[in-house]
Amino acid sequence: MGNARVIFVGAVSVILGLYSVGLEKADRAVSRVAEVHAYQMQAEEIAKGGIALAVNTMGTSRPSQLPSMSPRPMFGGTVSYVVDDQGLPSDQARITAWGVFQGHTVKREAIVQLTSTQRIGRRKRWSNWETVKTRTTFEEGEFVDPYSSD
Repeated sequence: MGNARVIFVGAVSVILGLYSVGLEKADRAVSRVAEVHAYQMQAEEIAKGGIALAVNTMGTSRPSQLPSMSPRPMFGGTVSYVVDDQGLPSDQARITAWGVFQGHTVKREAIVQLTSTQRIGRRKRWSNWETVKTRTTFEEGEFVDPYSSD
C-alpha cells in the first residue's frame, strides 16, 4: 500500500507541474498579444492624428499643391502622411497616414470631401473637409500561430 501512495502522489505532482507550465506559457502568450495590441492601438491613434493634421493643412479650400509630411514625432511615435487625388472627383482627396509606435505600423486611408465654404453664424470654420470613408490596415504577420500547418 505504501508504494501505491508514493506512485499516486508522484503522478499527481507531475500532472500539476505540467499543468502549471502550460498555464505559464499561456500567460506569456496572452501578455504578448495584449502588448502588441496596445502598441497597435497607439499607432492607430497616431495615424488618426496624421489625418487630422492633413485636413487642417488643407484648410477651408482645396490647396493648389496637395500637402505631405515626412515622419515627425507625435505621441511617442512617428507620423507621416501623403495627400493625393488620383481617380477621385475634383472635390475629394485621399489622405494616407502612417502611424508608427514601438516598431508597429498602422496605415490609415481617408477619403475627404470639400463641403460648403459658407460660415456658420459668427463661428469660423477651421476646415471645410469632411471624411467620407476610412480604412485602417495593420501589419501583416504580427502573430505567428505555432499550430498552423502552413
